[in-house]
Amino acid sequence: YRRDREMVIRVRDLLRAALPDTLSLDDIADRLYLSPRTVHRRLEEEGSSFRGIKDALRRDMALSRLSKTSDPIARIAADLGYADTSAFYRAFVDWTGMAPAHYRRRLAEAN
Repeated sequence: YRRDREMVIRVRDLLRAALPDTLSLDDIADRLYLSPRTVHRRLEEEGSSFRGIKDALRRDMALSRLSKTSDPIARIAADLGYADTSAFYRAFVDWTGMAPAHYRRRLAEAN
């Protein structure tokens, strides 16, 4: 039994369950009955960070939704906890190098 990614998995699961609400590190710590510093330290020991987990979760869910659904991009952004669609667009371009609509078109052309 490996525990080297236990905190990462727990944090990711809590973040996913809370969507579209966005939890802070303090919120996560409260739900795990730990101090924010302890959560931060354990994530660091596992080679991760709160921000990294949050971004990876949003990225993975965005890619999945764009490839498997025809949901409007604004709805996907809202469901992932983005306050406005433009923030989602910027994050998506950082992750993939292209806009969400372009990503979706590329997938459609490939199929």
